[in-house]
Amino acid sequence: MNKKGISEVIVSIIMIALVMGLIAIVWAFSTTFVKERLEVSGSCFGNYGEIQINKQYTCYDSSNDEVQVSVSVWNAEIDGVLVSVSGVSGSKSFEIKSGSSYSYVKKLGGVYGESLNPPEKNSGVTYIVDAGALSITDADIVKIAPIIEGNQCDVSDTADNIGDCSLLA
Repeated sequence: MNKKGISEVIVSIIMIALVMGLIAIVWAFSTTFVKERLEVSGSCFGNYGEIQINKQYTCYDSSNDEVQVSVSVWNAEIDGVLVSVSGVSGSKSFEIKSGSSYSYVKKLGGVYGESLNPPEKNSGVTYIVDAGALSITDADIVKIAPIIEGNQCDVSDTADNIGDCSLLA
């Protein structure tokens, strides 16, 4: 009797080769994916607490509808900072990077629309946000998130129930 077909040994070898090929493809994809995610989180890792809101100088000036936000950077190099100002009436987020400018943000003592820069290592900068121009009439929360090596990190600090600026005088 002359049987024609593939022996069980050959079928087993082909199946093992296919499974190993699939494992290699999945491994290559997942390794690349994990590496990319580690690079993104690695730039932010270890910087928690290094970028903070100086709550002593962060306040809401209801007479001018402005929010004063003081950002301090300790032992960290940042590319920028994402600032979020919110209240019941709304919220607005914006990035402060080297050379950025907004018609509703200025440095303390500066002019709206001028070029802004984030704080450098071991320094702080106070920004004034025209909450009225953003239709935020009751700003009471400020959040910041650093941008390090081009990656936006998680929120590093929050100021809740910010006080009235008239109390700073």
